[in-house]
Amino acid sequence: MTNRAAPDEGPHAVPTAMVRIHSGPAADSGAAAARSAPGADVPAPGEDRTVIGRAVAVLDAVAAATEPLSLAALTAATSLPKPTARRIANELVRRGVLAAAPGGYRLGPRLDYYGSRALRDDRLAATAQPYLWDLSWRTGGEIAWCGTLLGGELTFRSPPVFGHRYREAVGAQGWPSMAMLGPSVVLTAGGRLQVALDDRQAGEITQRGCRPLTRHSAVAPRRLTANLAAARDAGFASEQEQALDGWCCAAAVVRGADERPVGIVGVTGRGGAAQRSIQRVLIAAAGGIARELRTGTSSDRPRPCCFLPESASAQ
Repeated sequence: MTNRAAPDEGPHAVPTAMVRIHSGPAADSGAAAARSAPGADVPAPGEDRTVIGRAVAVLDAVAAATEPLSLAALTAATSLPKPTARRIANELVRRGVLAAAPGGYRLGPRLDYYGSRALRDDRLAATAQPYLWDLSWRTGGEIAWCGTLLGGELTFRSPPVFGHRYREAVGAQGWPSMAMLGPSVVLTAGGRLQVALDDRQAGEITQRGCRPLTRHSAVAPRRLTANLAAARDAGFASEQEQALDGWCCAAAVVRGADERPVGIVGVTGRGGAAQRSIQRVLIAAAGGIARELRTGTSSDRPRPCCFLPESASAQ
């Protein structure tokens, strides 16, 4: 039987502006985020001498940080001279793209506006949102999320939906990404699917391995290879306490009109994501989203709260 959330713990969504696209330690992951950002087929940090390239490098570094990024950390992440990094960052602050904060720089309010406009035109994010409410409700208020696959990286453009008990956790932690975890992102359900769907990433990780994140992490080469193959074949992945003690996660691939993977939908939390029925429920949700993307169903018309077929509901 599904443990539904109590009325005072019903699912809710955080504002899109609070959802980090890339997250990671301030000083270490800025450069990695710049390299792994969606569509980032660009020179390495410090090599792009154009005005726009330098500004984007600064933005990538600040976006990758989980706290205000100091000028010293910004300089290290972008490989820019300190006066240049300061000048670009201050100009972006003046225009609202960045904001000054105690200890450094953070993303500014103008990006909230850009993000909301981009989300409005993102069919996957708009189509998935009602399914996320349904998934969170069916799993007792667990964190339901959907990410877009861009350039081989799972990018979060729509807000997750979750019960009240997860409000602090969602607000305090950045979302796992290649920039944050490196190859160990494969230990998360969404990261495993991301890597399994990208031959280059899969080859590199199976060859080089990854560091364990908990005592439950499956990092043996044969186990990594088998898990990636299973995820690729099933379009589904799940893990229990492999990435974070006390937490589990499950995810399924969403395919577009041409059957290519366009995103991943998942459930993360301390209990509901481990339900035996979660694979059936998530695959049903991913299929429903895919059907709407293929048929062009409008996502802005009123729809009922639950969309998954009754047969797919957790028992």
